[in-house]
Amino acid sequence: MATFTIDLANFAEKAHLNAKTVMKKVTLDCYTRVAMRTPVDTGRARGGWQISGSGMSGGETGALDSTPTGTPNPGWGGADVGNIGEEGAFIFNNVVYIIPLEYGHSKQAPAGMVRLTVAEFDQMIAAAIAGMG
Repeated sequence: MATFTIDLANFAEKAHLNAKTVMKKVTLDCYTRVAMRTPVDTGRARGGWQISGSGMSGGETGALDSTPTGTPNPGWGGADVGNIGEEGAFIFNNVVYIIPLEYGHSKQAPAGMVRLTVAEFDQMIAAAIAGMG
């Protein structure tokens, strides 16, 4: 992650953009996409997504988001957006069954949530940069 942050900063400087702003936009976009792709039964898995700029915490959020068409708010789920971009960012989920969900345990998300979002990463960066131009 540190290498990515440095590369993004170098690109942003050449393009006269703020790397921290691009990092925040892309991180929040990733977070939203992953959360919205998370299968919903009780809402525990979707509500378990967290963002931090300082590492991964050891616990679950206790938040529930069981609205299938709801838009996650970066304020819930233990989001720590204040220092995203300083040293990178972490998007994580400490719900014990999140890995089986990622690898097809639910028919609602057979292709996972994180893998689909990672495949769109370059598009998210391009969109964030284009939105700043």
